[in-house]
Amino acid sequence: MNYTKQLYSSLFLFIALFFIQSCENEPLEGEFGNGEMPASEGNFQVDFNGSTFQTNQVGATVLDNLISIGAVSGDETFTLAIVGNSVGSYELGIVDLNNPGVPSIAAYIGTQNPAESENQTWGSINPTNPMSSAGTVVITNIDNQNNTISGTFFFSGYNANMQPNTIEFTNGSFTNISFQAGLPNDNPNGNEFYAEIDGVEFVEDAINIDTSSGTSIGIMATTNSLENMLVALPADVSTGTYNFGIPVNFMSPYVQYQDFNDLTNTPLLEGTVHVTTHDLSTGHIVGTFNCVGELGDGSTMTISNGSFDVYY
Repeated sequence: MNYTKQLYSSLFLFIALFFIQSCENEPLEGEFGNGEMPASEGNFQVDFNGSTFQTNQVGATVLDNLISIGAVSGDETFTLAIVGNSVGSYELGIVDLNNPGVPSIAAYIGTQNPAESENQTWGSINPTNPMSSAGTVVITNIDNQNNTISGTFFFSGYNANMQPNTIEFTNGSFTNISFQAGLPNDNPNGNEFYAEIDGVEFVEDAINIDTSSGTSIGIMATTNSLENMLVALPADVSTGTYNFGIPVNFMSPYVQYQDFNDLTNTPLLEGTVHVTTHDLSTGHIVGTFNCVGELGDGSTMTISNGSFDVYY
């Protein structure tokens, strides 16, 4: 698969994953749903299209080598995903073909409607010149005592589907944003996930269930080292055994694995998902999965003894 195309398609899964983490980890009172976040003491703002996006509904996560910041206002969302963990300047969107991991990125999504989001998503990777910088994020302060982060940013956002296909985002800043250090280990719903990769246990640091599309259930197991395993199921899936192959039928159950440190380490998987329980009234789903896929170097990855027991 062409690396640039693979990277660009992976960008949106990457953004979705860490936006969920940033929002869910915000240590504030109250709950948020339907895209809403509780207000914090921090502030996030940026200028584009002649107006200013500004919100204090914002959260952040700081991992070993990644800082993610998610902000939402109404139907609009911003995400910054910065490869690093310290004060300094980070170029956005530069694809290093010699180091095939996800670059630091920024993205704006103007809607929460999945049917319209593709045309309203503007990301900081130039599809015609992915080795060029699309902007800069400067982390000016990380307060590890109070767990807050501040900085500035600007970037050119690209959307290949739209004309004109570029929006300039300027005068961006985030100030005293509360952050979670690492992915949360607690699991309030008692969700369980297990899998082995080539016989070695995949040990997740967080399990997230995504039903925001209304048509699917995404069970995402994530590690602090930026590995992600996804079991995707239709929202109304019945008990039974489902085979999936290449290419994936996104209307049926399937499994994906991604290592965001090295996108060449992304197999095209085919195998079986077996749903043993699905109670729509309680949102409880249980099943198993096994699959195998070929990597970019021609070797294979086997995912075995997979299981999930989750509530959504």
